[in-house]
Amino acid sequence: MMPGMKRFLLTATSFISLLILVAAATVWVWNINRTAYLSYYGRSCKLTLASGGGLMYLDFAPDSSLLNENKGWEAQASQDPMSVWNRITPGPAFWGFGLYLQTTIGRPAGNWSIGGRPLCQIFVPCWFVVLLSAMYPTITFIRGPYRRYRRRKKGLCLACGYNLTGNVTGICSECGEKI
Repeated sequence: MMPGMKRFLLTATSFISLLILVAAATVWVWNINRTAYLSYYGRSCKLTLASGGGLMYLDFAPDSSLLNENKGWEAQASQDPMSVWNRITPGPAFWGFGLYLQTTIGRPAGNWSIGGRPLCQIFVPCWFVVLLSAMYPTITFIRGPYRRYRRRKKGLCLACGYNLTGNVTGICSECGEKI
């Protein structure tokens, strides 16, 4: 891979990771006192992404084609930060992580018309998403200066890492970089 292309890809992925970081931090701060939902109602499934009370929540429920009309996308907001958590499932654990893979019991309340349907719920705290998305740009930012420091200490070319022991010209014989 060409060095210019590698640098471009590193910069682009760092930028995308920073965008995710800003978005996750904004959602985290915004949803402390409220809840936001984004749902997709398909012909054979329901997918909900919600955030509230500092947590993000993903809910996937496959249905038969008779349960839902194909409504498409729907967005909602609520002032209750904990209204996002389904009262039928146990919800997240102490640190905010949770995974629930079960079937609904009996005839649940709300828009569910039958019980016994498979349900998958994943809970992730917003702080975890912020931490994960901050790691890559931080490592990328620190990696370059640390690499140059290590090469300078070992007597290597700062650009390509070629051993410059015995070089008196002041120019790297491998890449042509001025020392």
